[in-house]
Amino acid sequence: MKKQNIIIFSIFMLFILGFSLISCKKETIVEDIEVDEDETTVEVYKKYIDITLSGEVERTGTYNVPSYWTVKMLFEFAGVKDGGDISGYDLSLPIEENMIYHVPKIQQDLTAKSEKININTASKEQLMSIGGIGEVIATNIMSYRKTSPFKNIDEIKNVNGIGNAVYEKIKDFITV
Repeated sequence: MKKQNIIIFSIFMLFILGFSLISCKKETIVEDIEVDEDETTVEVYKKYIDITLSGEVERTGTYNVPSYWTVKMLFEFAGVKDGGDISGYDLSLPIEENMIYHVPKIQQDLTAKSEKININTASKEQLMSIGGIGEVIATNIMSYRKTSPFKNIDEIKNVNGIGNAVYEKIKDFITV
């Protein structure tokens, strides 16, 4: 009877271990590379680091990748989706350990449109479609107008994050 319990317990533990290994999203990327026999070179090329990919990429999650990769190599591995904006990254730089590489959507610039956005009623997405307004400023505008709706467009300069430079950039695209 004891032998049977030990066997059942062992099978149960193997099942749990196998399930946890299968469900783990972290992947190690293995490549065959040729390196010189120089010990320093071998150490650099055999080191792997953890990075996280998010946003507009085919592969999201945490990965264990070769430390010698550049940002360009990482994004080639990640598979940047159409509409993903990597213009904020220097593709020639090496990747950094424990870094989160987030690829945002390309923001549509309202400068090509003739329609003005009402800053008292616009959604966050509509506000973000105006060149010069990102997610943080759009949120600040929405918070500000809850307590004090805008009477004219000049009042938008009272919003945290909007100074004269941003105002000059957006004034032709907003209305109240």
